[in-house]
This record gives sequence, structure tokens and C-alpha cells, in this order.
Amino acid sequence: MARIEKLIVLAVALCLFFATPLVASEIDKAEIRLIDGRMVLDFNLSLGEGVVSLFHSTNLHKARQSWNFIALHPITMAGDDRFEIASFFSPASEVGFFEVRPSLFKPSVRMTWIEPGSFLLGSPEEEVNRYPDEGPQHSVDIEHGFWLGKYEVTQAEFESVMKVNPSRASGNPRAPVENVSWIEASHYCRLLTERARASGNLPSGYEYRLPTESEWEYACRAGTESAYSFGDDPAEMAGYAWYDANSGPQPYEVGLLKPNPWGLYDMHGNVFEWCYTKYEAYPGGEIRNLKIDYRVVRGGAFICPVEIVRSACRFESAPSKSASWLTGFRVALAPILPTPEPLL
Repeated sequence: MARIEKLIVLAVALCLFFATPLVASEIDKAEIRLIDGRMVLDFNLSLGEGVVSLFHSTNLHKARQSWNFIALHPITMAGDDRFEIASFFSPASEVGFFEVRPSLFKPSVRMTWIEPGSFLLGSPEEEVNRYPDEGPQHSVDIEHGFWLGKYEVTQAEFESVMKVNPSRASGNPRAPVENVSWIEASHYCRLLTERARASGNLPSGYEYRLPTESEWEYACRAGTESAYSFGDDPAEMAGYAWYDANSGPQPYEVGLLKPNPWGLYDMHGNVFEWCYTKYEAYPGGEIRNLKIDYRVVRGGAFICPVEIVRSACRFESAPSKSASWLTGFRVALAPILPTPEPLL
């Protein structure tokens, strides 16, 4: 293990010194640690703001463009910035070489970096007002970090890309876009990806897309295990969410209320949010006998009671036909996923 660690330190250092002519950078104290059988590359890096990506190859002389992308991590401060990258990378028994490459990619200030990690998806059986499809609660790994929109996509943002505003509650360009189907929301994300790729402002291995259901709940919970990201007391709801008791009822401009602990706004209430994921039973759980290809919506909406805006609450909607003034979405910049199966 010591020999492998030495090889990796050498490979990382060489790549940083010789492959980064645009930034002054230095790496030291690189080490490999195993956490629950997974490898972590941990190091100090002196670099200005930006993003670094980790690549791996078993052959040092293999063309750099064919090395395997493993993970990336944003650098958010000047000076020494110690962090872990590829915390869920499992190299098996292969001895390999690693390269850390800086990127000129700059994420939007309207997106928040979400660190990889593990959490409990779903609700415990004792949670008040839970629904059967929220269980059994089980551990899920978020294997790669990703960016998630701080806010739901606004009407102005949607119209600037799609050239149309389908919202029923129109009139405020900063209100969330709604009345969009899963297909329309996914198309919006694809256009963002195409634009970013054409301009060279897209990190390797990533795309703009809807968050998966696991990514969404992980970000919503923001490290909490309570019914809501702010705790278990629904009396505090009005400070964080637009729901049936304070909405009017109507959706409101994004970002007016308090964010969750990770700086994300309106994860509870305002409008339901589409997820990438099919509506299916959790392992060992059950759902209604559905015969249509539903996709998950999360977060609840402005007309919903407190039990619907809980972190674990999940609903389903038809992706091709369901366009409701209750449903919008937020965008993730996350690892590329396989193209979903054709819709029914």
C-alpha cells in the first residue's frame, strides 16, 4: 500500500507542475486513505478559484485524453485548501496513476456545490404523517459531488432558453416557472448542456439535468434527519416554505424565505419539483400498482399542507402529459447519466 501511495503522490505532483501553465499551483501532503473500503485521495492544494478534475489510468504513457474521469471538486478559496476528491472511487486491486487537471469552468453563482456523502433516504416509520411509499428508509451513497440550483428555475430563465413562458401564474419573471412537463424540463436542461459544451464551459463528465430523487432528498435534507430541513416542528414552516397556510394560494418569487442549511431556497413548498427518477418502490417497499411511466416530483407546493412538504414525501406525475401550475423544477450540474428509457 505504501508503494501505491508513493506512485500516486508522484503522478499527481507531476501533472500539477507540468499541465497547468495558466495557474500557479502546488500540491503537498497527498495521501490515500480507505474509508469503508473506498479510496480517498486527500491533499493540500494552493490554487486560485476554479475547479479541478481527477483522472486515472493504469498506464502512465496512455494518451491523456483517454484517461478515465473519476471526480471533480471546486476550489473556492485562495491559498491552502485541503479537501478530499473521489471519496467513492474504488480502484479494486489495480495500481494506477492519477492526474489532477485544473479547469477554466466557472459555475454560476446561482448554483451550490453539494459534497458527496451518504444519507438515509425516506422516512422512519415513526415519522408523523408519513406515507407508505417513503419506506423502508435505507442508506444511499451520493458518490460524486454536484452543483444544484440555489433556486427553482424562474420564468425569466426558462423563457430565455425556451422562448416561451408556459406559467399560469405569470407576471413576475422571478417567480418559479410552472406548468411544465418532465419532458419540457428535461429539454431545458439539454439546451443548457449544449450551450455550455459549445462555449467550452462544461466540466468533464458532467451535464445539466434534473436531479435524481436521491440527489434531491440528499440536498433537501442538507445533513439533517428530521422531517424538515429545519427540524420537526411545523410551526417554523412559514419561515422556510410557501404552503397552504401562508401562500395565498399562489407561488412566490424564489428566494424570499430562509434557505436550508446548505443554502438552497424553497426546497419545501412553492412549487413541486421534477426529478430525473422514475416513480418506483424503494428496496423492500411498495407503491400503488401503476401502469404508466411516472416520474417523481418532490418538495410540495404552495397549496399543500405541512405533511406534503416534508423532506421524504414523494409524489408521482406523468412526464409527457402532466403540466401543472403546481410543478416546476430546479437544475443540477451533475455526472452524466444514461439516457432514460423511452416514455410510455
